[in-house]
Amino acid sequence: MGSGQQQDFSSTKRTMTSPEFRLAIAAIRWSFKNKPPGTIDLPVARVDWMNLQALAGRHRIQALLWNALDKHHIAVPQSVSSALSQQSAGIIRHNLATAAECGRLLAAFNARDIHPLFLKGLALGALVYANPFLKMGWDIDLLVPPHQIAEASDVMKLAGYKPLSPSGDPGPEEVAAWHASRKESLWRKEEGSFHLDLHSRLGDNPDFIPDLGTNSRRQDVKVADGIVLPTLANNELHIYLCVHGSSSAWFRLKWLADLAALLSGLQAPDVARLHALAIRAGAGRASAQALLVAEEMFATKLGDELRAQLVRDRANRWLAAIARLYLTGGLSRSEPTEVPLGTALIHGSQLLLAPGLQFKLSEVRRQLTDMIGNRI
Repeated sequence: MGSGQQQDFSSTKRTMTSPEFRLAIAAIRWSFKNKPPGTIDLPVARVDWMNLQALAGRHRIQALLWNALDKHHIAVPQSVSSALSQQSAGIIRHNLATAAECGRLLAAFNARDIHPLFLKGLALGALVYANPFLKMGWDIDLLVPPHQIAEASDVMKLAGYKPLSPSGDPGPEEVAAWHASRKESLWRKEEGSFHLDLHSRLGDNPDFIPDLGTNSRRQDVKVADGIVLPTLANNELHIYLCVHGSSSAWFRLKWLADLAALLSGLQAPDVARLHALAIRAGAGRASAQALLVAEEMFATKLGDELRAQLVRDRANRWLAAIARLYLTGGLSRSEPTEVPLGTALIHGSQLLLAPGLQFKLSEVRRQLTDMIGNRI
């Protein structure tokens, strides 16, 4: 490892102990449905409020942060409080509209005998946060059985959605052909400005967690009066959240916060059991990466035995270090997608998510296919 890399890795420690980062973590933990016992203090001494505002925007935690600051009557500079309160109000309004839209979509799919799962979003928020409408969401993630993609695309169009990827006006069979080599298609509804990712599988790589899908165990979650959404059961949800976060090296704190909130209140043996299930599903390294960083940032309970097991694997240690770099801005304070070569280390980390040469070759082929497809 070169000296520049050593400096980057050491800078993550400084960022993680910065007043702004510590305050953000404390505010998020205070918002968990299963809060840790005792009082969670919000450490505001020496906080640079403009830096905190930028951090909240970068990680999309504005409403979670502002809710904690407001409820604790923390004195915040006017410009920052105004910005955070306005952004929080916008997040809540969008979530309320999204809840109603999800209810309409579920009814439309069920009427065609398609039984989807809602991934992340409000279903997850209602499970893990005291107020699910504080969890920022940009789009609706919907998983349908692969063999029903063509029919699902027809439902989407009847519901007022138009495809963005694939572009143009593809027919149902063309959408199905698109999904043959991709996990999702992207859709937008002008009325309400809703964005939706229609998934036919959960992993970017078809060889990754192939057995997790609409046939997996599920649970119904009430997100608002009269709106109950199906999502994955908690065991399966842990696996999916780990895979989702690891696919982007956890560069947004809100993703790690969601997982930490799911695990909040669990004791070390329960967390070890979830990790064992992730190993069985083929997502052991994704789970290890998430757990190591969640313990460090959110005090997730691993226990000495599980922690020792995780750090014995060099790949786990590297994956955790890469996630810390992205989470803390050790590479760049901007979004990785906005920086030249900002996602290079993310793509490299994806090769480590499963052992063996066969997976790595499969992953290289997938990444090259995606790269070529995005340029066409």
